[in-house]
Amino acid sequence: MKKYMIAAALILLFSVFKSHAQVSGNANDYMGNAQYNAARANPISGVRFSGDNSNDSTIVVTVKGLINIMPDTYVATFNVVQTGETAEVTDRLMLERISKFKTGLVNAGIAESEMDVDMISFVPKYDIETENRLFSKTSNEIPAGFEMQKNLSIRYKKADQLDRMVTIAAQNEIYDLVKVDCFHTRLESFKDSLRTSCVAALKKNIRSFDALNLKLDTLKKTVQENFHTISPSSRYFSYQAFSRTSVKPVKKNGAQTNINEIEKTVSRYYLPLGFESFDIVMNPVVLEPVIQVSYQITVSYQLKPTNRYYIISPAGESKKLLLN
Repeated sequence: MKKYMIAAALILLFSVFKSHAQVSGNANDYMGNAQYNAARANPISGVRFSGDNSNDSTIVVTVKGLINIMPDTYVATFNVVQTGETAEVTDRLMLERISKFKTGLVNAGIAESEMDVDMISFVPKYDIETENRLFSKTSNEIPAGFEMQKNLSIRYKKADQLDRMVTIAAQNEIYDLVKVDCFHTRLESFKDSLRTSCVAALKKNIRSFDALNLKLDTLKKTVQENFHTISPSSRYFSYQAFSRTSVKPVKKNGAQTNINEIEKTVSRYYLPLGFESFDIVMNPVVLEPVIQVSYQITVSYQLKPTNRYYIISPAGESKKLLLN
């Protein structure tokens, strides 16, 4: 019974309430679907360091950590589309554009060995030709040229190099920046540092149970841990910042006029994982998009049973049964 009372006390001691305070901007009110997506990508468990009972015989201790890592390597991918009347012309024009693009990149300080061209598609294009007959019209597909698509991937080290690459791409009529991937060559070392900090915090929190006269190290335990890596590209969300008119315009005779709404600009912004669900945050200040690595370690302790069992002999004598 004493152990159950201690377990109940632990539930009260380590319950943590959710906090939703935040620095808010225009995006907060107009996020729309982005708010749903952000909630899925950034779950808030409401539990930081926790020591509680999932049932009457288990105590669970959890520590969560997060580290923000500035990328040291980037890969930008541009899509190039070229059309032509014949296959030969299409291929030649594509090679010329990519060659000029590469030359511009080399002049900007990016080695050609850091570039890779990937063939995506090369297909014929068709038009519709209408054939007029005496009593009917027939529409036929006829060859109208060819379309070729290639992706050019570029590896670079500094984030501000992308601005120059976009300028060079536009000069060569390349306008589709497909994606930018971020990496760090020493990612595993950062994971090790985060794990070491979380394990140290876990040990410290476990020792705090001694004040409740509960020796967790004497109990049977199981350990679970997991890492999760979040790339910057998955943390961009969109919103529309505008205010609608509250009263529809009214003509002088009292009749309402029709409103022709213009297309509203869609803004995008980077939203890293928040800190509210983590015990440890390393490199917390984020100035530009970062690689985020989260780590969670959970230890479950099995309380020893408090039930007592006795054996009754044929003579009516009782003897306590000891269970290991």
